[in-house]
Amino acid sequence: MVVISDVEASNLGGGRGAISNGQNDASEFGLPPRHPMNIAKRMTVIGCCSWGLVSHFGIWNAILHSPRVSHEWFKFGLAGSLLILAIKTYVELYRGRMQRQQVNYVNFKQETHLIMIAILVTTISFHAALWPEYGGLRTMLIMFLFGWGVLLQFILLVPTYVQNAVFFILMTFFIQQYA
Repeated sequence: MVVISDVEASNLGGGRGAISNGQNDASEFGLPPRHPMNIAKRMTVIGCCSWGLVSHFGIWNAILHSPRVSHEWFKFGLAGSLLILAIKTYVELYRGRMQRQQVNYVNFKQETHLIMIAILVTTISFHAALWPEYGGLRTMLIMFLFGWGVLLQFILLVPTYVQNAVFFILMTFFIQQYA
């Protein structure tokens, strides 16, 4: 007899914010999310991608000083990033933690769609900002290294209240440096 589990009821999120159905939360290698090997892997990816962005591509100096970077598009991308951070903080901390609502797609359809649109617009604006400096392929590689290698790994590494605090501090610092 074959038993097929309900995909929607299963815990595919692997941890924070997901509904637990009694199954063991496991990563791709069968280890728990907080296992030292998973933490080491995420830290290694963050370190390597950050090193590549700063050392190989010189992204920090290019964004702050290069006349070929389209700074108007970059400012638009920063505004979109702030919008994403504000919605994320509102949903996760205020509605999720303080009002004790379960954070899922059913309860937050409008916010989810707004974040998806904001991510799309922000990504396009950052591509438009960096394209004159780096060209097409290198811009896509930079966006991949930052999005997957730094942001996603950091989000999977730390809890949401730490994410929001760190992102707020880093965005404030970056906007202050950029201005």
